[in-house]
Amino acid sequence: MSASAPKPPTETSPESLEEHRPFEMRHPRLAPGILSRRILRQDDLSPLQWWHRRGIGYPITIVLVTVITFLALQFFQILEPEPHFFAGALMILLVFIIALVWGAGPAIFATLLSTVALDYFIVSPVSRLDRLSDLEDFVPFIVASLILSLLTSQRESARRRARTAERLATERTAALEEAGKLKDQFLSLASHELKTPISAIKGYAQLAQRRLGKVSGVSPNLAVTQEMLLKINQQTDKLTNLVNDLLDVSRIQAGKLELRLETCDLAALCRQAAEEQEMTSGRRIEVSLRDAPVFIRADAERLAQVLSNLLNNAVKYSDADRPVYLTLACQAQKALLTVEDEGVGIPQDELSLIFDRFFRASTARSGPQRGLGLGLAICKEIIERHHGQIWATSEEGKGSRFTVMLPLAEMPQAERSAS
Repeated sequence: MSASAPKPPTETSPESLEEHRPFEMRHPRLAPGILSRRILRQDDLSPLQWWHRRGIGYPITIVLVTVITFLALQFFQILEPEPHFFAGALMILLVFIIALVWGAGPAIFATLLSTVALDYFIVSPVSRLDRLSDLEDFVPFIVASLILSLLTSQRESARRRARTAERLATERTAALEEAGKLKDQFLSLASHELKTPISAIKGYAQLAQRRLGKVSGVSPNLAVTQEMLLKINQQTDKLTNLVNDLLDVSRIQAGKLELRLETCDLAALCRQAAEEQEMTSGRRIEVSLRDAPVFIRADAERLAQVLSNLLNNAVKYSDADRPVYLTLACQAQKALLTVEDEGVGIPQDELSLIFDRFFRASTARSGPQRGLGLGLAICKEIIERHHGQIWATSEEGKGSRFTVMLPLAEMPQAERSAS
């Protein structure tokens, strides 16, 4: 591990820090909605009440038109000389109510009955010999009533369909939430059950390695066996990491990700993580840290998990002859940790999605490396639980830079006394 990096840390101004800090994390891209691909069928609609059915509307229409005509005739003397204005207004109001409750059919029927009632009983005819010729005077009333009945019935039908769609969406959401809970329970149970056989496989492989190591004069066949046991160990380590990621995701979903907070030195955690990564991967990690300790209030084990994940990604997605840079600086009561590589990079339109669960950038999917897309989502949850932020900047084909910002803690009493 190099003591100093070819990219020494530079003092980050508040303006540049604000420039690289992301805006509010955008909502993840929504998959095509279930309801958007489903046409509402007639049996999806809620059944109508008996009094709300269209067949009931026709006899009620006859009764209501008769009542309004009777009232207009009773108040004929009071409403003289224009009783038809009163009756006409009530008839239009009646058409509106009928269209709202029973639909267009009964409303059109009410328009016809109202026209007949106005012509034969309310409005004085011009010619008693030919009443039908007076119907021309009712054309504005008929047109207005028909338009009103059609618009009102369509609006009511649209409202009913909207309420049905809302009900279906609510039911579907509840079903999806229940399925999500069952999925999380399955992941948690399966992960716990997998850990036991994985541990057994790893234990037997290590035991066989130790026994073969005690054999003198190793033959070519035994050397091949030792190599195979070493690969079994490596693969079980990868499988253990995947199982741990699944467990962490299920804990996050259930809100059970616990943190054991204590005052720890972030610089020491960085050195340890870089050394472990160099030993496991054989890659060069260029580290640039402050000489003084950087104290934060955090769960050291969880932060080590974040560091290991970021460094492991930087190693996986960059060439073996390219270095990985780990830098730690302080700015405005914040610790700024960056992990930078010169690898494949991330497309700009995917940067806002890389912290989503199960998402992998297209540049990562096209390479030989495999993964579930859980590591960065877990890192984001851990950092945010520490009241910090994590974001990424990248240029496709030139590498990526992940920045973690954490609040600093006060220096422990022992450190203050020593200084």
